[in-house]
Amino acid sequence: MAQFGRRRQRKWRFSDGGNRFDGRQRTARNLGRPYSPAFKYGVRRCKRCGNRVVSSLAHCPYCGQSLLPVYQRLWFWLIIVLVVGVSVFSVVFFTLPAPTTDILHPVQPDTPTVVGAGPDASIKGLSIGTAIDVGGLEIAVISLEDGPPDRNGQPLKVLTIEFINNRSKPVILYATQWMLQRADGTRVDSYIGSTFEGVSITGNFETAYELQAGSRFAGRLYFECDEVIYVVHQPMPLSFDEELYVTWSAPEKSPVEPEE
Repeated sequence: MAQFGRRRQRKWRFSDGGNRFDGRQRTARNLGRPYSPAFKYGVRRCKRCGNRVVSSLAHCPYCGQSLLPVYQRLWFWLIIVLVVGVSVFSVVFFTLPAPTTDILHPVQPDTPTVVGAGPDASIKGLSIGTAIDVGGLEIAVISLEDGPPDRNGQPLKVLTIEFINNRSKPVILYATQWMLQRADGTRVDSYIGSTFEGVSITGNFETAYELQAGSRFAGRLYFECDEVIYVVHQPMPLSFDEELYVTWSAPEKSPVEPEE
């Protein structure tokens, strides 16, 4: 009984056994979380009051000073938006052309007039050799003659024109401004050919020719046309007003005398 009493008097201590009371000693398990928020977020000092505060706070709990960095504050982004808006407005305001209140009128083409005649003289059906004036540019049809055959063996017409530039600036001459009109009213553009039997049948200003101020130029164009009634000139390349078209009457062929 005494021995049994001694057993009952023995006290069990937690430190004498293992963590799970199995007799084995174990180290404390890491729970993975800090004991204080200060260990997780860090501690910083307030710049105003100097107290140590947790860095995760947005404002100091002692003085109310903002602890956020500059780029996270509202006033910083308001300044950025204001600066960008002023920059965009300055670029748009100083780059775009100023609006004008002037009424734009289309450029009126120069009205052709017959050289040496009154302003009311007709520019239709002129005789070969008559010159016209188009804003300081004198144009005269010198001749319309039969030319060499084309690649198909058909005879071509050779048109010779004289230009005198009395303007102060150069003038661009285009072959597309000249046409021949048949008896049925159809018109033929200038012929763009090649060499036939060693003879060149390409005009000397098929694409464009720049006539300098105060200069003279004799142009030559070829046309694939048999019956010609008029030589037609379009004074302005982009103006299709028939009233401004100048025409020269083709020379009549002399009748062929029968052979005796």
